[in-house]
Amino acid sequence: MDRQLWAHCSGAIRRTQAADLGCDEAAFDSNELVVVARPAKVLCPEYAGLVVSFGTGTVVSVEEPYLDWVNANHPKKHWWAFNPAFLGGLAAEVGRSGQAADGRSAALGFALAERPGPLPLPPDFRLAPGDKAWMREWRAGEQFHNALGDADEGDWFERLRTAFVVFDEHGEAAAATAVADDGNGCMEIGLDVRRAWRGKGLARPVTLAASAWVLEQGAVPYYTCNAANVRSHLVAESCGYRALWSVTGVARA
Repeated sequence: MDRQLWAHCSGAIRRTQAADLGCDEAAFDSNELVVVARPAKVLCPEYAGLVVSFGTGTVVSVEEPYLDWVNANHPKKHWWAFNPAFLGGLAAEVGRSGQAADGRSAALGFALAERPGPLPLPPDFRLAPGDKAWMREWRAGEQFHNALGDADEGDWFERLRTAFVVFDEHGEAAAATAVADDGNGCMEIGLDVRRAWRGKGLARPVTLAASAWVLEQGAVPYYTCNAANVRSHLVAESCGYRALWSVTGVARA
């Protein structure tokens, strides 16, 4: 582990997460549940409430109309805020205000702990950048959902800065990473390998290429995936990332 890089990346992510949630950074180390009002301007405005933990405390950041409900109904132990019972109750409270909402599954966030170096692709594959036109075309087909988002996810697409694409010997796009700019010095890396090309060693080279590009821009890369996606966890770890935080929430449908 490159401790200096880890301290830089993990520190930046903690600061930006605290700003987005509307809490003091110390809340992450409180060993208790901290409830705060969600700021007016946030990275993911579709969420009525977010639950975030760095392991030694949990923050529930919720929009003003639902603060009283959360303060009256939050669980006794801070990590229980990730349970479906609490999230379902919050979703129901949002629903009573006339907005359809549901609880989302938990995701893990990974910060970079080792400097990325180039990794050769298997024979007959090549790596190339993907510009905005390429991203727009492939997003419409939703074959790189984790990297490019769904066709109706306009906010995510506007944040995308660049992509890195692996092509096979026939010129077919087999794997891709895309880089989304948070606008706060951090950039998220999304990865997809199309099913027919999985298990061929494409995920690591394309993720490392995106990670190196983010560092070259003077920004902090990070990687997120569903908590149940063990294959993606392994890719992150094999590319020098380490698990740092957990996040879930209630989003408007």
